[in-house]
Amino acid sequence: MKLIKKLALLFISGDNHFLRIFLLKYGWFGNYTNWKIAKNKSSGYDNQIIIEKVKKATLAVKNNEAVYERDGCLFYEENYNWNLVGILLNIGLENSSILNILDFGGSLGSSYFQNKKMLSSINKIEWSIIEQSNFVEVGIKYLKDEQLDFFESYDDFIKAKGKPKIVLFSSVLQYLENPYQIINFYLSQKIEYIYIDLNNFIDKRPDQITIQVVPPQIYNASYPSWFFNKINFVEFFLNLGYEKISEWRNEEEINYGYHGGLIFRLIK
Repeated sequence: MKLIKKLALLFISGDNHFLRIFLLKYGWFGNYTNWKIAKNKSSGYDNQIIIEKVKKATLAVKNNEAVYERDGCLFYEENYNWNLVGILLNIGLENSSILNILDFGGSLGSSYFQNKKMLSSINKIEWSIIEQSNFVEVGIKYLKDEQLDFFESYDDFIKAKGKPKIVLFSSVLQYLENPYQIINFYLSQKIEYIYIDLNNFIDKRPDQITIQVVPPQIYNASYPSWFFNKINFVEFFLNLGYEKISEWRNEEEINYGYHGGLIFRLIK
């Protein structure tokens, strides 16, 4: 009984390191009062190791040795993201079979390579990724072509491609220290569609900061990660002139809350 009480107290306090040994080794843990505390309790990650793994996996996909990759892990069977494919095809129909897509934090093109086969009916696709400088360097050197491009900032992207019809945020907002600042910026640009997927959500609790411990078969790392209160998250968009046109809950199970997705459209 004393051990159970101790584990409960550790969970409430947010000190997940001891608790993890007894409960679950990988996943999301704790409830931290601010990002800095969670970051200090995280191991961080070796960015160079990660980018080399993702580069190797993405080049394998490009060379048709695998169907798609995610987080540097290869997949050999087609598994299209139909929510994403559907909205992109719809935008293509609305815009004379032209797609100008901005993929924020899109790695080396994970979503692009996973779904591009289903977008072959679109006459012109410009799929641009905003990423960290080392990812952009690798992307430009090894992967850039007439459809796929890489940029370090929104300003650089705008100068080269013009205003996008849609911005994608797939499994990225929860890893930003100030996610609502990023969201607010892109909403202020009055981009017509905002697509969000694999986003961390919780119900009936306020936004919470956790630490995610990554399974070593992906890579050795732990870092802060948000879980967003779903109702408040949606309200943020509604209050800034957008309407929700679709939402879903991803099938992938996670231990703290759940992954979900949303599509918003600018109210004209």
